[in-house]
Order: sequence, then structure tokens, then C-alpha cells
Amino acid sequence: MSAGATLVLLRHGNAERPTPGGSDEVRALTARGQRQARHIAGLFQQRGWMGEGVRIVSSPLVRAEQTARIVAGALRVEVEIDDRLSTHADVPEQIESAIEHATAQGVLVLVGHNPTLSLLAHARLESPQRHERTWPGLLHTGEGLVIRSPGVMRPGGRRLVEALRLLDDE
Repeated sequence: MSAGATLVLLRHGNAERPTPGGSDEVRALTARGQRQARHIAGLFQQRGWMGEGVRIVSSPLVRAEQTARIVAGALRVEVEIDDRLSTHADVPEQIESAIEHATAQGVLVLVGHNPTLSLLAHARLESPQRHERTWPGLLHTGEGLVIRSPGVMRPGGRRLVEALRLLDDE
């Protein structure tokens, strides 16, 4: 792993459809969503992102937490829950959370939802328009962004390394 901080913004895997009158907060991953999470865990393992130096922080909503726990299990790390990553949080709270959790070295994976993760990415990148060919600007279900920084993550000035597409077998 190269020196510097790596921030991964990971949108949860495919989830159950909302039911009329049902709570959005309890929607679980579908079988496809579980496969997507296992696939991303494999991509992280290929990069050597395991054990110490990796932190996974998740929204408390079921589908995000399930995604985070599948990935964390494969990487042998714990999942931290942060309410500021829920669908009810605003972008400044999520930026605050990212800065608070990020370190100068290592990998921080934030697992959450749209539109706030996409807005957070725009706030973290030095020039989001510059990255349109790699990432069109909106994280779809089961996608992630890898953002690198030479030091501690701060708003702006970060470089988008790659957009991750989780396994799409349907």
C-alpha cells in the first residue's frame, strides 16, 4: 500500500425494494447485494487491504451495515457504526465524519447511501468535473470510489484513483 490516506466511498449492495408503509431503515441486502459485497471484499484483498491500517465505518441502516460486515469479515477488521452516515445526515456532517475517521496512512472505507456519498465525493475531489470519464458523478447501488491523498484527508485537493463497479451478474 502506498504512503498516504486512501478513502473508499462505498454505496451499499443491492437491497430489497421498499414495501408500502415499511421502514427504509430495515431494508436488507438481496442475494445479489450479498454477492456484490463479497466481490468488493475480494477486490480489497487483491490490493492487500486487510487487518491493521483498514477501518470500515458504516451507516446504521441494515443494508449498509450488512455490506460493511461482509467486507469487514473478509478483511478481518471490525465495523464501526456512525449515525452521520445514515440517509438522514447532511453532507457537512458526512464530511466531518470522514475527516474525523481518516488518518494520514491506511484505508478508510465509508459505507453509506446516495445522494450523500456522491455529494461527499464531489466535496473531497479537487475538481469533480475532471473525473467525469472515470466517474460520471453519481454512485449507483453497488459502486465505490477510491480517493487518494498524500496526507490526512481534507476537503478538496484529493485525487480519484478509480471507480469500482461491484459484481453485476443480473
